[in-house]
Amino acid sequence: NMSPLKMNDLTDAAPQKLYDITHPDDLPQVLAFSNFWINYYSNLSRERKPHVTITLYFRLQNAEQNYYWIMVQYPHSIIDDNHKILYGLVLVTDISHLKKEGKPMMSILDTYEGSCQQFICTDKTTLSRQDILLPLTLREIEVLRYLAKGYSSKQIASQLNLAVKTIDNHRQNMLHKTVTKSSAELVNYCIGMGYI
Repeated sequence: NMSPLKMNDLTDAAPQKLYDITHPDDLPQVLAFSNFWINYYSNLSRERKPHVTITLYFRLQNAEQNYYWIMVQYPHSIIDDNHKILYGLVLVTDISHLKKEGKPMMSILDTYEGSCQQFICTDKTTLSRQDILLPLTLREIEVLRYLAKGYSSKQIASQLNLAVKTIDNHRQNMLHKTVTKSSAELVNYCIGMGYI
């Protein structure tokens, strides 16, 4: 089990339940990232909002009360007429096999402008931003997300209705662009850079 929380803890309770299982050293940074994101997202035009996503990296407690690294992605939101989020899809992925140490981090991927910004906290509330060029195409990022889930080229080709050779070409292009030597190294690098 990824966390000690039950379904109703996530749907019917205050966020305090989630705060209680976040690593105490990471919680101030996660709150600083969240506050920044709310303000940032609120100021985006309605046209840009579907193109901008956030990913958070921090430690969470599992059912055995051990802390492990997770990646929390917010890939899609439904927006009301006042440009506010009504609902959002949240994906939580265990990345403890890729990340063992380090600081909590946030990345904001903007496919509208073709940019990625990476943030860390220099103290408990002050954010430091690094702009990252986005050398990967949208299709490459799509393939990358399947690689991160452990899909083979054949499985990705089936999901995207493409030829296996096309998927292999995308993978090779990404390896070249990121100067990595394997799919695992590519995924690890791209998680660290905030692409996924």
